[in-house]
Order: sequence, then structure tokens, then C-alpha cells
Amino acid sequence: MPIKIIVKNFYFVLSVLSILTIVGCNGNNYPDVSDIDVTVNVQRFEQELFQIDTNNLAQSLNQLNDKYDYFADLYFSEIMGFKRLQDTTMSYDTIISKFISHPYIKELYDTCQLVYGDFSAIEKDFEKAFQFHKYYFPNQPTPTVTTFISEYGIGAATIGKEQIIVGLDMFLGADYQPYYYPEVQLPNYITRTMNRQHLVPKAIEALSREIVGQNNGLRLIDKMIQNGKVLYVLDLLQPHIEEHVKLGITAKQAEWLTTNEGEMWKTVFIERLYDKNMKKLQGLIEVGPTSPGMPPESPGNSGSWVGWQIIKQYMNNNPNITLEQMLQENDAQKILTASRYKPR
Repeated sequence: MPIKIIVKNFYFVLSVLSILTIVGCNGNNYPDVSDIDVTVNVQRFEQELFQIDTNNLAQSLNQLNDKYDYFADLYFSEIMGFKRLQDTTMSYDTIISKFISHPYIKELYDTCQLVYGDFSAIEKDFEKAFQFHKYYFPNQPTPTVTTFISEYGIGAATIGKEQIIVGLDMFLGADYQPYYYPEVQLPNYITRTMNRQHLVPKAIEALSREIVGQNNGLRLIDKMIQNGKVLYVLDLLQPHIEEHVKLGITAKQAEWLTTNEGEMWKTVFIERLYDKNMKKLQGLIEVGPTSPGMPPESPGNSGSWVGWQIIKQYMNNNPNITLEQMLQENDAQKILTASRYKPR
């Protein structure tokens, strides 16, 4: 089963569904889901790993593997690379024993437990998101949430639609100094979102990307519409979260996008919509310090934001189109045309 990893290329999002289905009786422009029953199943893999009996390591690891199944193998083989690093001088069990007892790693684990030892508030946030998830996608499973540490490798990802995995060490706060050590060197536009406030939105963004699925289109418009769909779904599942938090940018940058929407469309996007040179256009559809061809006060990933606006207008101007139909429509040009998107 493939894993969708979104560590340093966070794609960000939001939106609304059709007016007839969205307006609830709670005074907000989203449905009241308080009566929807969901069970939040959180698995603390990092706690069980670091608390295993090192005097009986082989049996303890077997029990851990039995409980976590696919994720355990994924963690040890792919995320941390322990199985690939094996050589004739050191056993697999020894590698893991050295990892969990290493002073630096132990300090990282202790820091994660200091910040997230009590996970109850985060669980409540996941519960709210999963209530919306069940409302809009009643036939999909409520994902299990599995936490771990990856030594600054993975923030949030999914394993199918059944599991969300969260690297707690990627959400320790922008002032966490190891993020800026030479071995890590994460840029400020990334670290400013690596905190508790962004943990659930980024995890739900990963789930939204899984729900939307893949689009093999090679043009900029294909990427914009694809990311716009992800943003649309994220907003359905996190409607109460501020826009700039969902987008992973500052409030001032979110305001800039709204203010300059028409100018961006006319001067940057219209002539590039069918360009396939993603190396040149990557900054328009991925998070970054700013968007290429735009003023420095613009945020990166502006093309995804425009794609989200197109999807919103597509849904608003075509009330006969259901959420599922929109997600299954892979013709980006058809969506753009039917949206009648012409910002001023």
C-alpha cells in the first residue's frame, strides 16, 4: 500500500460545499456535526517504542511489529531506514537499541512527550475534523492516528484512507532550535507552521489529498485544479480554522492573495496555464517563501490558492454538480470553463 508523504512540500487549502447542503442551524456557514458519533483511535507508536524492554528486545520488537503491522515495517524500513542500514557487523535489534538509547534521540523523544504527552486536546481537534469527514464522506473509514518521531523527516502523511501518521518532532514550535541546526536547516517559511496550531490542519490536509486522489495532468492548470480540490476538501473538514492557518501562510499573506487575485490571474497565470515546465513553475504550486514572478510579499503556492478559487466558483455556479462528481472530474479545462472564473 503506497504512503503519501508530504513533509517539506506541504500543499495547503480550503473552501465550501453547495449552499443547500452547507448552511446549518449553528449560525455558521457549515453544518452542525455535533451529533455525529465518531471514535478517535490514537496510537502512540513512539511511546511504545521507547518503552520497550531492552533486556528482551527481540520479543518486544516482535510484539510491536504484530501490533502495528504495516506501519512498523514502514517505520523501521523506509522512514528511519534501519533495515537498509544493516551490515554484517551490527544486527537489526542492535541498531534499534542504539537508536532509542542515544542521548540526542532520547532528548528529542522527551521533548515530544513534554509537548504532546497529554494528547487529549489534539484528539478533540481530530474528533471535530472526523465528524465533518463522516458527514461529507459517510462511506469512508474514520482514520486511525499514529504518532511517532522521525528525526525531522515526516510531518504528516497517510497510509491509504485508513491511517494518518504524524511525526511529532515536526510540530515542536518555531522557536525549537534544532530545526535551525546545520544538519536540519529548515527555512523560516516552513518552521513558522511547525507547531501545535498546525498539527491537525496538516494531518487533515494529508487526508484530503488522499481523498482527492491523483491526477496525471502535466500542465500548470492541471496542478492548480488538483491542489484546489485538496484545499476545497480541507476546508470542508476544517471549516472553523482560520484561512491562513489552513494555507500555512501568514494572515497578511492571505490578505495579499485576496487583494491581488485579479492582477495575479491576468499578469501571471493566464499565459502560463498550459505550460508543462514544472521546474520553472514549481513555486506557484508548492509552499515557498514567495511565488515566482510576484512581489516578495506574496506567499508561495499562490497557484494552488487560485485553483481553490476556481473550484469554489465551479461548485457555486454548477449547483447540480455533487462533491463526488467534482472530485471525479479530471478534466481541468472543463472545470475552468464551467467555473466562469474571471477575477477582477
